[in-house]
Amino acid sequence: MSIYHLHIPRTSGGFIRKFILPNFNGDSVAGHYRTISNEDFKKANFISGHYGLNPCKFVDKTFTVLRNPNELTFSYIKYLSIVSGKYEFNEDFLKQYLYEDKLRFAVTNVNIKFLSASVNIDKYNKDINDLMNMANSLWHLEVEELSVKNAINQIKNNNISIFFYDSEKIYENIYGMLGIESGPTDQYRVNQSFVDTKGLYEKYFDEISMANKIDLDLYKEVLNEPNV
Repeated sequence: MSIYHLHIPRTSGGFIRKFILPNFNGDSVAGHYRTISNEDFKKANFISGHYGLNPCKFVDKTFTVLRNPNELTFSYIKYLSIVSGKYEFNEDFLKQYLYEDKLRFAVTNVNIKFLSASVNIDKYNKDINDLMNMANSLWHLEVEELSVKNAINQIKNNNISIFFYDSEKIYENIYGMLGIESGPTDQYRVNQSFVDTKGLYEKYFDEISMANKIDLDLYKEVLNEPNV
């Protein structure tokens, strides 16, 4: 059985690559720093990456993890300040991502965008060694229609299994869906870099919520009816 983990940023990808992927033999496609192609997806037994809908038609099963959109956006911005090696996570850095159009587009409504669009593979492959540009370009997802209805249709049409970041049994549930008997459940706990010692999340909560309005609508709908 071939599996695709549609990795929405800041939703436990490190755990899945470290503890889930080794349970699958054969070719795999995983991580940020490698080129991708449809041929790669066709041959792989396990795929995990920020590849949008591209691999869905080549695999037997797709799953993804959804995270509260506001927490995801805040964690993502903080993460980008850290991995860049050039910036301090502070109020100015946060405001840059909230108020500059291109950057705000890249870090808001992230769940729904990854569930609604495919990646431009040529552009993606040119950026594999520049994580900041890749992230700031929304991983070269080509977003044509951004609506809850379209995202729900994509989930249904591609038979995407949904798991939730906040669930205490997230990893046990993923193991069960994949037919894996057991494994770690508390290591690499989903992206704990969310810790906000400066009170910025609360201060900018309203702005973050307004920017994530459509993602919050999707999240609530799927949370209330996870088998959409």
